[in-house]
Amino acid sequence: CMMLYVCLRLLWMRVEGYGGWFYAFLESFVEIILLNIIIMMTSRNPLRDGAVVLILAVMRQFGFQREINSGERVRLASMITLGLVQVMLLGLVCFALSSVSDDNWSAFGEYMGSTKFYEIPHLPPNMTQKDVNTFPLCLVRFPHGAVGSGNALDFSKELSLADFGLMASLTYEPPSRVEEGCAHYFPNWHVEQKPPNVNDSDWVRFVMFTSDNNSTTVIAVRGTLNALDVLHDVTLWLVPTVLQLCNYIGPDVSDGAWGISMSRLSALVPLAPIRKQTTFDSVFLAVKYMMSKHPNRLYYLTGHSLGGGIAKLVELQLQMNIKPLTVAFAAPGVKHAARVLFHKQSLSGIDEMDNELATMTIRPNNDVVSLIDVQIGNTLNAPCKGKALQCHSIYRTLWGIFNLCGSMTHHNLTVPCGWSPDAPC
Repeated sequence: CMMLYVCLRLLWMRVEGYGGWFYAFLESFVEIILLNIIIMMTSRNPLRDGAVVLILAVMRQFGFQREINSGERVRLASMITLGLVQVMLLGLVCFALSSVSDDNWSAFGEYMGSTKFYEIPHLPPNMTQKDVNTFPLCLVRFPHGAVGSGNALDFSKELSLADFGLMASLTYEPPSRVEEGCAHYFPNWHVEQKPPNVNDSDWVRFVMFTSDNNSTTVIAVRGTLNALDVLHDVTLWLVPTVLQLCNYIGPDVSDGAWGISMSRLSALVPLAPIRKQTTFDSVFLAVKYMMSKHPNRLYYLTGHSLGGGIAKLVELQLQMNIKPLTVAFAAPGVKHAARVLFHKQSLSGIDEMDNELATMTIRPNNDVVSLIDVQIGNTLNAPCKGKALQCHSIYRTLWGIFNLCGSMTHHNLTVPCGWSPDAPC
């Protein structure tokens, strides 16, 4: 019906002649009434949103729709800009599809035996344990799961933020090198096999690490490594970024009637229509399978960059009384992304889930990726000396944490060279 009305209206504009002003006024009047009725029923701030609708209706009537010269220039510029964006996205898709291959790069070098390693002291130079304890980043600890069904937690064994960061860094290793890296950093842990119910229906790669007594499992999701991962980033966070930019320069379009429309219409944006089945279904199914097969284990999710964002989305999607805690590094927020992905009609639903989550995001200084979207849960800043791209690296982030806190739960920890300018090869 709407398409038929628009078609008839555009045809009528060709014959309305000098009486066009009257039809235009009548059309705008009816549109404003209908839109404001919808706004009054759905918006939390109807006066503000109604005023914005009135301004946009006037702009549409006197410039965009009536083919006035200035409005025509705006329309032409908008069409050219959108066309260029589509061409860029198409080029990104082609480049990503042509670059799909197994990456053999490793932070440990071609041969681990010939790689130069740097020892991380238990305490930073010229600092005491009392000095280290003044930094919240150094004090956060996470317990292991307890063996047996009597106790849920084992506080005699703990994981630090650096432990999760090291596991997240191992996801960037080639599959043949992951077990070697796990044995190097975590001698008493092993790599779990992928569950049988998980297929390669999406682009996400993850690794599951389990403690020696099978009481704790950490599921680490890989971040952005190649052009295909960049395409995944664009798919997940294109619309949330647009929503965030609109909030910066104008009214809040992420809630109320605006948010409903933006999230529903996001399917019309190139590369923006996203579904859980093609985005992170493999991780989601793996977590559900592991938690149902081994219910007495304690589970954690972690990841860096894109991987951290997906880990948080998985935690949001899980419909369980006990959810795994998520530790993300330099990861984008998921408040708007969850709305677009899960089609929540109000941010209050996300806010309620936010209160139930135990999510922690480590945001390095100067990192810009973690500023995308709105963070949920807790956020801790990590020291980093470098530019935005350098500080987004998981290796540079871990080096900053080690310089501030030492090796924490590790003894005799060594990391390969190249993580920082202070650790040349």
